[in-house]
Amino acid sequence: GGESASTIHLGAGQSFAISKSMALRWDFSWNFYQPTAEVLVNNELVEKKSNHDDLYLSLGMSFFFPEATYR
Repeated sequence: GGESASTIHLGAGQSFAISKSMALRWDFSWNFYQPTAEVLVNNELVEKKSNHDDLYLSLGMSFFFPEATYR
């Protein structure tokens, strides 16, 4: 136990401008990894690999100081 596992990470997100000084944003992420864990089977510790998925959805608001100017 206590070993590190590699992960595959995929994500997408977008920002929506509300004004020149403010924006809303969202991000969606998916992590996939296969850790090895010690499991008790018939009173004996056995190492077992299992698949894990993590899905994240985050929402946020951004403020720009000074506000954005047009080019």
